[in-house]
Amino acid sequence: MFRGLAYVILGWVLIATVGSLGHMMHITAVLPSTTIALLLHLGFSGRRARLTLTFGLAVALVLGYLEDLHQGGPPGVLCLAHGLTYLLVHFAARRFAVDGWRARVGAGIVLCFLTDLCTWALLSSLAGGFKLSTAGLRSGLALMPWRALETGLLVNPVWLLADTIFSRLGPGRRGLAGQRSSGRSAWGGERRGESHVE
Repeated sequence: MFRGLAYVILGWVLIATVGSLGHMMHITAVLPSTTIALLLHLGFSGRRARLTLTFGLAVALVLGYLEDLHQGGPPGVLCLAHGLTYLLVHFAARRFAVDGWRARVGAGIVLCFLTDLCTWALLSSLAGGFKLSTAGLRSGLALMPWRALETGLLVNPVWLLADTIFSRLGPGRRGLAGQRSSGRSAWGGERRGESHVE
């Protein structure tokens, strides 16, 4: 319960921080998604912490709801997109080990692009009912690769911040410090039945 609350609080702080910096720098169209970085951490580190699918999905939906409130679009769209994204991450984490900064950057780029594509499809289907601008949707589609790249570059700082926080939450919740103390490198190591991506 406390871990879930920590994810939500961290997500809210990161959304507010990135939004504020973007406003100060007059950048509004393309801002990286810190929630995607958190969903990656939630899915891949959650396996080691034995987090259930229900727990992770609940956290993902709340993070999506916070994004809904921040961006001011049709309610529930980003909540649904983040829920679908987490399902993908959860099951991918059971097959792959994303270790190393290059693998995390790549995973962040791919995941952000897929999430934005899902969001764009949902918004396009709701465009008539909510009177959304089709020109705005087209321009948003063109900006997706840039946002995905920005998000990928942000994944490792967010990941390390989350590891630092959760390494202090108590026994059984190990971040970088716990991995090092157990003799396993934080950036490497294969597990049985997994494909190793680096």
